Amino acid sequence: MRKLMLILSIFGIGTAQVNGAVETTFQPNNTLTHTTSNDSTSASYGSSRNLYRTKSGDHIYTNEEISKAIDNLSAHAKQQKYQLASLNSRVSYENKYSDAKDSLADMKKWANQGNEEYQVKVGIIYYKGEGVRQDLVLARKMFQKAAKQGSIQGQGMLGYFYEEGFGGLKRNRSTAKEWYGKTCDKGHQYGCDQYRRLNERGY
Repeated sequence: MRKLMLILSIFGIGTAQVNGAVETTFQPNNTLTHTTSNDSTSASYGSSRNLYRTKSGDHIYTNEEISKAIDNLSAHAKQQKYQLASLNSRVSYENKYSDAKDSLADMKKWANQGNEEYQVKVGIIYYKGEGVRQDLVLARKMFQKAAKQGSIQGQGMLGYFYEEGFGGLKRNRSTAKEWYGKTCDKGHQYGCDQYRRLNERGY
């Protein structure tokens, strides 16, 4: 009986001890009340009579029926949990690949609004000339914006542009080393390697 009371409480049902009997009621927004009392005629068999009062009248259920109902509730709760997990997984998957659906116009708009992730994406698109005419100046501007916001990718690409003199920049390997160093400070191994390489060459 204690186990039954515990399970019922998990499903939002309150319990109270009244004169040796157990009375179970739903919260105020429910309509079911439950009174359990020992049946003297069947006490020797360890059974009990469970009286439920609803708007439609009194109903008596056996412990077996109650256990079955609780099992059904548990199964329903597990099913809901599984469905929720599946939905979360689907949302995560769609969010992960949603950028594939973004138009270049949208990405440029978000980049110009200060989104460093899209600043890097737009910069790479114009650096590689993916579906557009290559524009190293625009790519450099995007990488500069992202780098100033602390983007590791933006800082690394800007360092590369300074090293090669791309995008209208004057080649400056000392400045390139500084940008590589910023990414190294954040734990980016490639940036550390490039910083060390230029440092060994005296820049």
